[in-house]
Amino acid sequence: MQKPVLGGSTNAVEDHSAARSSDFVRNVFSLLERTEYRRCEKGDDLEDIYRLRYKAYHMNGVIPDASDHLIHDDLDDVPNAYKFGIYVDQRLVSTLRIHHVTAETPWSASYQTFGDILQPMLDEGLTFVCMSRLGSDPEWSKQLPQLPYVTMRLAGMACLY
Repeated sequence: MQKPVLGGSTNAVEDHSAARSSDFVRNVFSLLERTEYRRCEKGDDLEDIYRLRYKAYHMNGVIPDASDHLIHDDLDDVPNAYKFGIYVDQRLVSTLRIHHVTAETPWSASYQTFGDILQPMLDEGLTFVCMSRLGSDPEWSKQLPQLPYVTMRLAGMACLY
């Protein structure tokens, strides 16, 4: 039996899988070069985010029709909420909301649901990042299968910093 070269493989299936994985990684990095992350606090950008949420949720049958075509809730207005638009080639393609959850600012979707579990941890001085209101444009999602990774990258970066 032939020994694989360091970092190499004697299995053609593994080689093919690694090549596909590498292509996917290249596609993600290529998309990142065209991507801009914008924190949106007011104005048209923020309204566009609320409209994109509605479009994404409505097209997937998550919510019924609404006359204003917006999704906005009380957690958008708390001081520890950060709303982001993800733009590819200057077009809004996805969005997410991040809450930095601390003992002083516990407001988040996670805290509303799991406050009894989170509060003791917050009392010990731990902090959390809660990601919610993820939405992506249905048309762009079909064209860019790597879009979820580019969108979720922002939440991962928030956890690191």
